[in-house]
Amino acid sequence: MKRLLRASVVVLLLVGVVSAQTPAPPKVTSPKEQFAHEIGADYVLPNYTELTAYWQKLDKESDRMVLQSIGKTAEGRDQWMAIISAPENFKKLDRYKEISRRLSMAEGLTDDQAHALATEGKSIVWIDGGLHATEVLGAQQLIELVYQMVSRTDPETMRFLRDDIILAVHANPDGMELVSNWYMREKEPARREGLMRTLCRLYYVEGNWSGSGWGTRPDTRGPYYQPERWPASEKINRVLAAELDRATGDEVGKLNEIFSRYRVTPGDVIGKMLAVAETDSSVLPALAEQLAAADTIPANAFAVLVRASQPGPAQVNACLALIKLGTEDAVQAILTTLPVVPKNGTRGDASIDKVSNAFFLSRALENHHRVVEAEAAKMTGLSSAWADAALLQLAARKFASPEAREAAAKALDTGWQQPARRAQIIRAAALGREASRASSILAVLGDSDPAVAAAAKATAEALKLETQDFAASSAPLIGALKINEALDQVVAVHGDRTRGEQLFSQAGCVACHTVNKSEPLKGPFLGNIAALYRRRELAEAILDPNKTIAQGFVTNQFTLKDGSVKLGFVTREAADVVAIRDITGQQSEVRVADVAKRDHLPTSLMPPGLMSGFTVRDFAGLLDYLESLNAVTGGTQ
Repeated sequence: MKRLLRASVVVLLLVGVVSAQTPAPPKVTSPKEQFAHEIGADYVLPNYTELTAYWQKLDKESDRMVLQSIGKTAEGRDQWMAIISAPENFKKLDRYKEISRRLSMAEGLTDDQAHALATEGKSIVWIDGGLHATEVLGAQQLIELVYQMVSRTDPETMRFLRDDIILAVHANPDGMELVSNWYMREKEPARREGLMRTLCRLYYVEGNWSGSGWGTRPDTRGPYYQPERWPASEKINRVLAAELDRATGDEVGKLNEIFSRYRVTPGDVIGKMLAVAETDSSVLPALAEQLAAADTIPANAFAVLVRASQPGPAQVNACLALIKLGTEDAVQAILTTLPVVPKNGTRGDASIDKVSNAFFLSRALENHHRVVEAEAAKMTGLSSAWADAALLQLAARKFASPEAREAAAKALDTGWQQPARRAQIIRAAALGREASRASSILAVLGDSDPAVAAAAKATAEALKLETQDFAASSAPLIGALKINEALDQVVAVHGDRTRGEQLFSQAGCVACHTVNKSEPLKGPFLGNIAALYRRRELAEAILDPNKTIAQGFVTNQFTLKDGSVKLGFVTREAADVVAIRDITGQQSEVRVADVAKRDHLPTSLMPPGLMSGFTVRDFAGLLDYLESLNAVTGGTQ
């Protein structure tokens, strides 16, 4: 037992010895944290003022260092000396000074006394740098030396600190200030911006054309079709990253615009902007734009996006980014924000249209329909009404997942049984301009509940619902007619343009087509379609989409090396990546390096039969709507 106890004591003592030999690293500011770059990085030189500020910070953070001024320079600056040693040595610093003085003078000392003083004292090591100011390394290395001595914990460094007292002194402070300031002299914003643009333009060179990849929808963003890095790219990247690290406020937004224009990604642009946005709201518009265009949204962007989604210049892009983020919290945030998105601009181009249409077509709505159902059931104002508008869109969406579509329809049917919810659903139909439940709305025009009847009347007027168009009748559906019969009838009649606009959304056309030039192009632009097709040709293209496929919208099938398959039409094609849009209107990217096989299919991505469940008058209204767009948009896309 005694032997075991002695062994335990020995082990504990050994553990204590090891712990004493490997102290925890002290927390001091690194040069990169202080200057936003490593010492010695290309194209950046801290000046003496910046060195002084850094050494003063280390003096406060570290017990291994004491900063003293040893006099004034010719230009009146303090010439600093960093005294570095083990903390316990500072307690006897005056004694070590005295020993050093007596040994250096060697007066009145016997040999034995001198040996005794040498044993008691510490080695005094003077290290200076920067005497020749244009030889910048000497001055810069002092910054790194001091940091290493106050931060490292390896045995050799600890021995240096225990046995020595290091005096780090800048030999020419005035020279460092002059040379560094001259080198970093370009402060004028416009000239610095020009330099940044030039460096970004030089980041890539045009690669050799491989003979493939140039399709009918090429990547025209420029400045290169097939950008490739070259030997100088890494140096340019370091400079751009350093500029980004140093930038604040508006500078970050400007750099983001430049980097996006030239498609360079030095450092973590989004991370930097998120950090700046915590205290500086001026970057929110640029940040929201960047996130809205990003392939993925970082989870830590949520709080900033919620701030940016309030009324202001960042609102639309912030909402689009929240929709793309697609979490439950993001969906709830969108429902909360929709009531305060303005109805500015023309229909389809207004902020509320851009946000609501993106939400109605999003996967986030499908994936988190239960969040929307819960919000709608609260019946607490416009947020709940917008939730019902989203459910109406989801229930009527042709390409939604069956589970989500059925759940939305069930929630609406259940809610319809309650008068207050029924009135909300009816108002929501007007909000989302969704008329799939027109018959039910018209049927309650005389409802015993005044709120329901009033809501039905207002929505019927807003959507221009007419009883004869939606009541059960013997009018044949398009699906019951042969194509030529349907074409003959739809050419001979006119429908209602407003009803046609509703069908454009209800039939899923909005997922793959745009009608305003301000919207990002999806599939074939329809804003001027009536100038390109006669009414019968346009109707035939809708009823039989495989007969004629617009150039550039051929269905592509990508078989990837992992065995998965992606189907869609190309929206942008570059040498290394192809962007495609699928049948649900969702866009994704395919890396060329991941493709095992690519086929062009003879069938259109647009499925036949989209009009099968509608009447001839409905279809005529859709054609009337498309024909009316040419007068509004003008020109071509």
